[in-house]
Amino acid sequence: MIITIDSAGRVVLPKAIRDRFHLVPGTEIDLNTDAEGINLRVRGAASTLVQRDGILVHTSGASAPALDLDIATFINRQREGRSQDLAGN
Repeated sequence: MIITIDSAGRVVLPKAIRDRFHLVPGTEIDLNTDAEGINLRVRGAASTLVQRDGILVHTSGASAPALDLDIATFINRQREGRSQDLAGN
């Protein structure tokens, strides 16, 4: 994906990216640089869900590898599955 810097030095994150990461006006993003480039990370976005014995468990975020999980999508899929179960589908 290619984005362009405008004359004021701003970039616009594409809607698909904003939606995927649930970015809304006012969301804080940390910007870091290293030898390879620029890194953006949503502030406070470290996952606190880990998988233990096949079950998602909320942790303090320390000492456990974080899952690459879109929580909103996960919740919506679970709700849809439960609705279908209740409807007998």
